[in-house]
This record gives sequence, structure tokens and C-alpha cells, in this order.
Amino acid sequence: MSIFQKMLVAPLAGVVLYSVYLAFIYDEQKASRQAIEEIRAVYLPLLELSGRNVLLFDAIASALKDAVLAGEIEWVQNTRRDKAQIDDNLARLQTYAPVVTTEEATRIQENFQRYYDNAHALAMILLGENSDTARINELIENVERYHGQAAADFDRLRAELLERFSQRIDDTQQRLRRQVLIAAALGVVLIVVIVGVTFVMSLSTRKALREVNLALRNMAQDKPDFSRRLTRASNDELGELVGWFNLLADKLESDHKQIELLSITDKLTQLYNRTKIDELFQLELNKVRRYGEALAVILIDLDHFKSVNDTYGHQAGDQVLRELAGILRSNLRDTDHVGRWGGEEFIVLAPNTDLEQASRLAEKLRAAIAGHAFTEVGGRTGSFGVASHHDGDDEDTLTKRADACLYVSKKQGRNQVVNETALPIGTI
Repeated sequence: MSIFQKMLVAPLAGVVLYSVYLAFIYDEQKASRQAIEEIRAVYLPLLELSGRNVLLFDAIASALKDAVLAGEIEWVQNTRRDKAQIDDNLARLQTYAPVVTTEEATRIQENFQRYYDNAHALAMILLGENSDTARINELIENVERYHGQAAADFDRLRAELLERFSQRIDDTQQRLRRQVLIAAALGVVLIVVIVGVTFVMSLSTRKALREVNLALRNMAQDKPDFSRRLTRASNDELGELVGWFNLLADKLESDHKQIELLSITDKLTQLYNRTKIDELFQLELNKVRRYGEALAVILIDLDHFKSVNDTYGHQAGDQVLRELAGILRSNLRDTDHVGRWGGEEFIVLAPNTDLEQASRLAEKLRAAIAGHAFTEVGGRTGSFGVASHHDGDDEDTLTKRADACLYVSKKQGRNQVVNETALPIGTI
């Protein structure tokens, strides 16, 4: 066998072996994507149902309290619609056994029913002329106890479902990552063999091999970089290797971005979700503490959103939230972070922005919302609470002040911006 043939055997054998394994990786990637889609098909409806239950439960609790404060007995009766929706959602959750067990759903249903019966009875007594103090005290005690149990049940179910969903996704990805590590190791071995056999190759070939080696190592790290692509300089075995690497990187990068986007994005509005906002909040707070930069928080609540769902239906309500998200995106700066804080409430983190600047920004957003004609429901307004960072602030204290400002905005008639200068002395 000639030297040329010996030099040719190693590259050809390596390319064939690597191509076979890449085909296997490709099949694994397709299987992984299919598995993720199946997991999503099971868990996303469950997460949506459990999330709705949390919102509906909060709406019922608020409506019963508001009915007593406003003296509106029909508001109490209106809560039956939300209760029926919760009952229906719990029944639907039981159809996803064994993800949600019958015992688990039954326990939640019983605690919720106890809360609702006692809260409904208490509201009716307070709205009537009955002054049985002993009965009222008994109901108040029951409402407080069962409200805590029911709220904990709804929150725990949603958290457990989210944890199971994340774990299933992580397990599916772990198998693919193991295959990637094997592919990277195999690639490194092949490169070493080829370099050893073809030691006398030109400097350009050696440079290309070093680039492949570095790229594979980057992909094999704990935080792999799938963005790098290699330039295919020839049509020989090395060129084929580079082409396969780029194809593998394309597919891995695509899957990685999809999974990452899923983990940080609110499904309905396509804004950042609570998890991502918490992460960005900590990053911005670190900048404030390190460099002394300004930071402001804007909380936004869509006024009378419950009436939209009650009057036009939840699909119309979802469309309103999507349009509101579009308004916020189009009117904020590139440096601002906007996310869904919960329900119809949104949050904006405004770095390098003092209280006065943030108030002007909030007023701009308020005017944009008020001037927009929402599909099906027409004009809507929003209430705004604005707070800025002070020494010693953390995420909790800063958002609490913004929330207090939001409360004042609602209390003063809604459709307005209130910043922390409106709070009582000693609050800031």
C-alpha cells in the first residue's frame, strides 16, 4: 500500500464513521423534537388549566370582597360563573391521569368548595340585614382558613406541573446532549488520527483542523456555543467534515433557541415571563449596586379587564392582552425589559432611568393604550404605578412600592400614572 493510499485510508474511514454517527445523531435529534412536542401536548394544556384556576380563584376572592364593599349582591351571584369554570377545569384535569391524580384533583375541589360555600354565605349575610355576630365570626374564620388551603392547592398544582414539565424536557434534552458529547469526542479522535497520518500537510490544512477541534470543544462545554460555523475551503474529506459539523450546529442551535425561548416567554403575549423578568431584575439590580446606575419599575394593570372576559369571552380577552403586549413593545426603548407579571398585569424594567423619566415613559404608554381601538372591545385604559430604586432596595421592596402606586392609581379613578411621590411619607 502506497503512502498516498495509507494517507487516504484514514480520512476516508474517519469520514464514513463520522457520517454514520452524524446520521444517528440526526435521527436522535428528530426523535428528541418529537418527544418534546408530545410532552408539550400533554403538559401545556394542563399548565394553562391550572393557571386559569389560579386567576379565577383570585377573581372570585376579589369579587366577593368587592361585592361587600360596594353593596352589590349581584356581584356575588356572578362569581358562580367563575366557580363553574374552575369546577370544569378540575374535571378536565382529571382526564390527564396519571399526570394529575383523581385524589389530588378531588382534594383541591373539596377545599375550594369549602372556601366558596363559606365565602358566599359570609358575603350574603354581610349584604343582608342579618347581624348574627357569632355566625359572622365563624364564617370569617372558615373563609380565612379555607382560602389559604385552596390558594395553596392551586399554586402547588401549577408549580408541580411546571416542575414535571421542565423535568421531562430536561430529561429529553439530556439524552441528546450525551450524543453530542460522544460526537464531539469522536470528532476529536478522528482529527487527531488524521493530523498524525497527514503531519506533512500544508499549514492551511492544519489551521482548518485546529478550527474544527476548537469548535467541537466549544460545543461540548457545559454552556455550549452553537452559533459558530466553519468555512468549507475544499471538497475533500476535511471539507465534508466541516459541512457535517455546520449542519449539526445548525440543528442544535435551532433546537436550543426554541427550548430557550419556550422557557423565558409567556405563551399568550410572547413577552418575557415571570421567571425571565426575575432574572433580568437581579442583573439590573447588580448594575445599580456596582455602578450606581438608576433603575425604575413600572407596573401596568389593564382597567376592568374582568368585564372584557365576562362580556366578550376569554378569547376576546386574550386578544386584548396580545394587542396590549404589542403596544408596550412598540413604545418602549431597546434597553427596557417588558414582561407579563401575572393576569392582566405587566411590568417594565427601565435601566438608567430616574423617577421623572420613568413617569414620562409610563404616561407615553398610558396614552398609547387609551388611544388604541382594541379588536372587538374598542377602547381600553390602563393604570400605572412607578417606583425608582433607593439604597437598600431589592426586587421585593421596589415592586411593592410600584404596586402601592398602582393601587393608588386604581383608587383615584384608573387611567392615570402615579409614582412614589404620591405615597405617604415613610413609605419610600
